[in-house]
Amino acid sequence: MDNLPSRAINRLTTAIGIVAIVGLVAIILFFTVGGFWGPLNDLSIAIEAILCAALAWMLHPFFQIQSPRLSQVTLIAAILGSLIASIGSAFVIFSVTGYFLAGLIMGLGYAFLGIWFFAFNYHARLHDTLSRGLTILGKIAGASMAIGFANIPGILGRVDSPTDASWLENLGQIGWLGWILLPIWSVWLGRVVLKSTKET
Repeated sequence: MDNLPSRAINRLTTAIGIVAIVGLVAIILFFTVGGFWGPLNDLSIAIEAILCAALAWMLHPFFQIQSPRLSQVTLIAAILGSLIASIGSAFVIFSVTGYFLAGLIMGLGYAFLGIWFFAFNYHARLHDTLSRGLTILGKIAGASMAIGFANIPGILGRVDSPTDASWLENLGQIGWLGWILLPIWSVWLGRVVLKSTKET
């Protein structure tokens, strides 16, 4: 990781952590007091997805050395995922759909991001370039987010209420566990990259 822009990556991973905390606090406040906290959470989900795609882009040279073809496919998946998550966020903010259908769309976006996260951490551990603990957390986050692919039938069926959701849509909600783990992994990675650069 010596040739990576360590300071930029550290700032980006810190930003991901901050945005995630804002989103988590916002959703808690939305369910307790309501108001604009809901849209703020939706916006933070979109911003976090975009920042994660940017992180995938910045780490691409490193991943490409390990797996040239897979790194390209998963980078495209990460970019596509950030776009889908942003669309879902915009849908609920501008009342195009209700919160549940928009949540399914955002979850699908993060499922695509999960592909990159799992593949990146798998190969990082395979080539012994990142610690076991960090890559395990990354793979758990990626696999959790990938469960969001279970949202596809609900999106196609325009399911917009939890009472109408099937077991698949309910299963897809597990994907949000990855959204919680993702910023922890990101901040940890940023510190590792910065530390490795200082030691060289």
